[in-house]
Amino acid sequence: MGYNKKIDTINIYNIRQAQKILNNRKCIVITGVTGQDGSHMVDYLLENTSEYIIFGGARRLSIYNHKNIKHIDSDRFYLINFDLTDSHVISKTFELLIT
Repeated sequence: MGYNKKIDTINIYNIRQAQKILNNRKCIVITGVTGQDGSHMVDYLLENTSEYIIFGGARRLSIYNHKNIKHIDSDRFYLINFDLTDSHVISKTFELLIT
């Protein structure tokens, strides 16, 4: 896959940092990005779209589980802190990134 950025040292951005990266461009937020389905969705979107920044939501874990996304090498893909059990984080994410 012809992408430009390697995820070997994982950077996980907060919502404010993600908003700066976005810089008024369109985006897609994928939950469960470190799992099988989420990582395949990122691959598909990177190959079949060009106008979107893709944010992959990752929970804060004491042990990183990023083996399914280590191959992603793109300037359009970023990991963000995103916990589906935290309604405040969900609300802020969509308020700052999607609207």
